[in-house]
Amino acid sequence: VQTILHCAVSTKVADETGKLYRNCDHWVTTSNLAEDLGKKLWEASEDLVVQKAKVMNI
Repeated sequence: VQTILHCAVSTKVADETGKLYRNCDHWVTTSNLAEDLGKKLWEASEDLVVQKAKVMNI
């Protein structure tokens, strides 16, 4: 959670996009990332946010 908050509010990373973070630091992976799985995760996250907004009447 700390890394998520860091990325959300830190001015140090305000102008950065498309990077990975771990333990509040920029992280570079040497393994291949499954782009299709990333897209599915993003879409599932969007769906959950919409559902939560409906429950909260936002």
